[in-house]
Amino acid sequence: MLNASHEGVDLQRPVRVAPGAVRWTSQTVGVVAVAGDVAIICASAWIAYLIRFRELDMPANYIYPVALAAILSANVFRWRRLYDLETYDRRARHLLNLVAAQLLVALVLVGIGFGLKTSADFSRLWLGTWMLVSSFGVSAWFYARSLVVRSAQARGLLHDRLL
Repeated sequence: MLNASHEGVDLQRPVRVAPGAVRWTSQTVGVVAVAGDVAIICASAWIAYLIRFRELDMPANYIYPVALAAILSANVFRWRRLYDLETYDRRARHLLNLVAAQLLVALVLVGIGFGLKTSADFSRLWLGTWMLVSSFGVSAWFYARSLVVRSAQARGLLHDRLL
């Protein structure tokens, strides 16, 4: 079991785990977190495109930045240590770091667009809507994830290793 403390939960006492219960590790939580973030960033791009253009048929020149943003976000979030288990205890601070990391990704995308002289091909309203929707989405995903992680820690389902 991980050496982490929770308010009102003694993680040092043995906890009886039901047979067949899912065993979570920090790596498992990280993989689920990255997959969810990437899915939310991609889905929010289509939602923003639907809001802006009233259609779902997103052209390729919009899909490339979405793929780039998904890759950048996963790496920037990991670089900012947003997938560490310790962040689940400091939710308010984590949400600020999450929004700041998402803003960094948006600035990198804008910089690449201007550098390649392709920024005229994109709607700034779409980009802003996309970043706003994705920020709300990844924040809600983090909050839901933190509830599950805290519950797993309290029930003794979060382990140092899978076996």
